[in-house]
Amino acid sequence: PEATRWRVVVVVGLGSFLSNTASSCLMTCQALWLKEVFGWTSLHFGFVMMATSVLGLTLRTLAYDWLQRKLGLMRCASFGALLSTAAYTGYSLVRRPAGFEWRFALFAASAACGTTGMILTSGSVAPFLSRLSSKEAMGRVMAVASVTASAGRVIGPPLYGRLYVVEQPLPYRVAAA
Repeated sequence: PEATRWRVVVVVGLGSFLSNTASSCLMTCQALWLKEVFGWTSLHFGFVMMATSVLGLTLRTLAYDWLQRKLGLMRCASFGALLSTAAYTGYSLVRRPAGFEWRFALFAASAACGTTGMILTSGSVAPFLSRLSSKEAMGRVMAVASVTASAGRVIGPPLYGRLYVVEQPLPYRVAAA
């Protein structure tokens, strides 16, 4: 475009901030949560991270390009945000003393939704923002994407760590909101 659409850039930047703040909930709380809910150790957490990474790589390699062409960048990001909300809601519902099978099924579905949501959302923001910028303002617009994502990852861990101390499912409920 000839002129940068700064209002839309700010709205998308705010969405990026909130999305990255919510995703830092997993980085902050998931190992503790897995220990509390399943009795798992850091080795199990490592396997969870590995499995979700493989899923994320597979989705990004095989499906993301096709999906974002079908839906468009912002619909893809919005669908990703919806899946992330479903994931955080699912995590907040997994509690003891429910049966292990039920807890594990809800956890696995939540992990898959969360991974897919993060892939769809994170891969859409920067390209969309680049479409809103004039050539002269491109660096500043891309800085908005970088700064808002980084700020979310900085603010999220202390926020969600404190919420976890208050009540185990609380950070996931806040992230879902």
